[in-house]
Amino acid sequence: MSNQIQITSIGPDEVYAVNINNKINDYEGGLQYYAALNAKCDMIITENIGDFFFSEIPVYTPKDYILNVL
Repeated sequence: MSNQIQITSIGPDEVYAVNINNKINDYEGGLQYYAALNAKCDMIITENIGDFFFSEIPVYTPKDYILNVL
């Protein structure tokens, strides 16, 4: 497993994707999700996993990540 953290930007592609996806309840979470997809991230770590119920990539709370993934 890699010990890298990737930081990516949010641009027009992510904004457009959020606006056309009617499953997204939390706009900021949607931006984070599409930024993660476009950056080809392996996972999302967040305290608000409920906002990512539609995610195609794994979503963990920080605690779950530490206990189950590391």
